[in-house]
Amino acid sequence: MKDPLLCSHFDTYVSFVNQAKPTPKSPTQSVRLTEHVKNPGCSCKISKGILRQAFQGLPESEDPRVLVGASHGDDAGVMDLGGPGNTILTIDVFTPAVDDPYLFGQIAAANSISDIYAMGGTAQAALCFIGFPIDVLPVEAMREILRGGIDKMKEAGVPVIGGHSINDTEPKCGFAVLGTCPKDLFVRNAGALPGDVIVLTKPLGSGIIARGRQIGKASDEAIATVARSMAELNRIAGEGMIRHGVHAATDVTGFSLMGHMAEIVRNSQVEAEIVFDDLPLFPDTRELAFAGALSGAVKRNRDSVDEGMLALGDLNVAEQGILFSPETSGGILAFLPPDRAAGFVGELQERGVVATRIIGRVTQSAAAGKIRIIRGK
Repeated sequence: MKDPLLCSHFDTYVSFVNQAKPTPKSPTQSVRLTEHVKNPGCSCKISKGILRQAFQGLPESEDPRVLVGASHGDDAGVMDLGGPGNTILTIDVFTPAVDDPYLFGQIAAANSISDIYAMGGTAQAALCFIGFPIDVLPVEAMREILRGGIDKMKEAGVPVIGGHSINDTEPKCGFAVLGTCPKDLFVRNAGALPGDVIVLTKPLGSGIIARGRQIGKASDEAIATVARSMAELNRIAGEGMIRHGVHAATDVTGFSLMGHMAEIVRNSQVEAEIVFDDLPLFPDTRELAFAGALSGAVKRNRDSVDEGMLALGDLNVAEQGILFSPETSGGILAFLPPDRAAGFVGELQERGVVATRIIGRVTQSAAAGKIRIIRGK
């Protein structure tokens, strides 16, 4: 019998997972995935600065069907394949930010599908990728990662129709997701206008908590709160921002709040003013930042944003670390008309996205883009 765990395409794997009999005591109970990775979650990503160097000189697609390609630096690619709408394509893979394999699979799925929501799309189907140290960790842990991802995609109404696996030195998982949107109504990380209100739908600090977890300083409460948030879909936020006339949006992941915001203000040629004291934070985030629980990705993210774009006021090193720390499966960062933002926030909070906050506004046009950080008023 062909072992579905070793298939490069495991469309038969879903039935294998569903038919697996539970054991009285799961071998995964003693597995701690984060002990097997150097950089947990989205902190494993390559910095924007290095990516720009790597992409320099590469040929761009000349296919007229491509509406948003790799050179645009957006959350996903968009194509016009004919018919009434557009097709949205994305892929995202990362290392575990939690120890539990099933939960890691859920987070990997939620993070991957988030790019579709950030573009204003509806996810339709997914392919799974998993890298796994099969000689080090039990195969049951691999199965639980896949089961978590499949279950989360099922929650989103998305079938997982295949995938690819490799024997790797570190565990990692992610999904390629196909989505759709009405013709030419996709949302870009560009288009913000003076007067827009800036909204963030999940707290910040997942990367700091993950680092705190590695060094034994994060509380159980903080770890549990972050895990729940990372596994939550951004579907409500993605659907809601469309109804409220969003001008620009992105999801906040490995490049940090500032890294992702820099893309929007640069592409939109505007200045954004962010109120630091209005930022939603996970429990322990501030304390761990001041205790130095900041990964090397913080400096990489800071170095990837042009210094001339930043006006950080009197923020100290720890506070700046919060702004530039990588986030894993973070929230939607949305720029909305001033008369629609309060309605958007109210709707999301009423529907359970309770951390949603207004964090700033677009003050004026700025040719090169600008981010100004102020204290609370």
